[in-house]
Amino acid sequence: MEVITEITSQHYVVFAIVVIISTGIVSTIIFKNFKNYKQSQHYKKYNLNTDIGKIENTFNETLRHLDALERFMTQHLTELRIEQMELEIISMRGKIQHQLGHIPRMREYLK
Repeated sequence: MEVITEITSQHYVVFAIVVIISTGIVSTIIFKNFKNYKQSQHYKKYNLNTDIGKIENTFNETLRHLDALERFMTQHLTELRIEQMELEIISMRGKIQHQLGHIPRMREYLK
C-alpha cells in the first residue's frame, strides 16, 4: 500500500473534476427546486384569480336576483307573495355564504 506524501498535479485535476461535478449537481438541484417553487406560485395565483372570478360572478348573479325581486315587488305590490321573497333571500344568503367560505383559502395563498 502506497502512502501519498505529496500532492501532485494529478491530484489537483481529480479534485477540480470532483468540484465541477459537485457544483453541477448542486446547481441542478437548486434550479429544479426553484422551478418547482415558481410553478407552485403560478398555480396559486391561477387558483386565486379563479376564486375571485367565482366570487365576482356570484355577486353579479345576486344583484340580478335583487333586481328581479325589486321588479317583482313593483309589479305585484297588491298581491305580494312573502314566500317567494323569503326563498329568494335564502337563496342569496346561501350563495354569499358559500363564496365567503373561499376567502380563508385566498388569504392563505397571499401569505
